[in-house]
Amino acid sequence: MTARGVEKLEGIQQDLACPACEYNLRGLRGEVVVCPECGMRIDAARLISRKWTGPWHSAPHYTSLCLPTVIAMAYAVSIVVGSAWLGSEFPDLLQVPEWLLGTVLTLMMWGSLLTWMVHRFGDRKGLWLSLLAHVILFCYLVGALGGVLFLLLEADALLSGQWVQILRYCLGLCFFAALVLAGQLGERYIARQCIRRHLQRQASV
Repeated sequence: MTARGVEKLEGIQQDLACPACEYNLRGLRGEVVVCPECGMRIDAARLISRKWTGPWHSAPHYTSLCLPTVIAMAYAVSIVVGSAWLGSEFPDLLQVPEWLLGTVLTLMMWGSLLTWMVHRFGDRKGLWLSLLAHVILFCYLVGALGGVLFLLLEADALLSGQWVQILRYCLGLCFFAALVLAGQLGERYIARQCIRRHLQRQASV
């Protein structure tokens, strides 16, 4: 996916034009470029982000930023499943409270996350973007799954005929829809930062 994202980014660069004089900027590399025709300084990363038509998660380096999110989910599932299995098979083995075991494993994961993301992205910004990916996943899960459950479980409010109940139902749906929208906005923000970082590295090569 990263390779496809890089190929797509380079394809957009081939047709990038100066906003002022429409001069083709093909061959110019970097986050900010100067138009050879009119001398205008152009934020190439912003222009490319505006022309990006595919899914935002296909941007270069995006999957790397989301990998810690997958790891965090795997840790959470393993803690729940592992603790339940050990507790049933070896009840005397888990003398330590489960929350303490989960805390230790989580701290180990965050420590490795900090080191890996700073090295991978080049600075601490990669860490914050990775943490934002966790928030985006939360928004999608709660917004989509919570919205469906709310839609099904609270459907009687529409049949009640009481405007207060109907208003509460509509506000609840708006809340879950807002979470999904927040996830989409966060996803777009991360993709734009990934495009900007790729252009920076491209210029330094």
